[in-house]
Amino acid sequence: MVMIKNTHLEETLNHLITLENIISKEIRSIHGNRNHLKKIVPNSIAEISKKQNTTLKFTDKLKSTFMESAVIALLATFEKVLFVKYLETSGHLRSVVKNHSDTSISFYKSRERFIKSDVDKLHHIIGILDGHISADNLERLKEIKENRDYFSHGKRFPSPPRSMNFEIREIAINLDLILQELK
Repeated sequence: MVMIKNTHLEETLNHLITLENIISKEIRSIHGNRNHLKKIVPNSIAEISKKQNTTLKFTDKLKSTFMESAVIALLATFEKVLFVKYLETSGHLRSVVKNHSDTSISFYKSRERFIKSDVDKLHHIIGILDGHISADNLERLKEIKENRDYFSHGKRFPSPPRSMNFEIREIAINLDLILQELK
């Protein structure tokens, strides 16, 4: 089994796997005993869910909502770590250029345009990463981001992004591999 090296991603993954296990266990209990549903959901849902079909729809929605939330949580953790790395690197480069640049570069303010410190969105960072991480990892990051954007913005885009066919652990491993490539 591949280990997650970034402690922040590992912690988020452990929380998500724990929640996934709890949800799976409870759903198994619901399928065998609809009365169990009353123990774990708000009363208004339990009253509506007397029919087996309604219960199955509820549990399917619960699983998909959890998976969407997991993608959002993992990418949020990844972004936090990535932006810390970016700001550290940007600050170091800005210092080097400031201390070792000619007056002409300073005069034209090229160094400020060359080393941007106002990058504040993941799609900007993805543009910077292009060519610095493997094409497979970059493509996977774009796919995870597209899905995160779709989920976190209420699925209001005209069509959903590419469907992700991988598990929570696999998403965390991919994000961790990207962070390792950036060391």
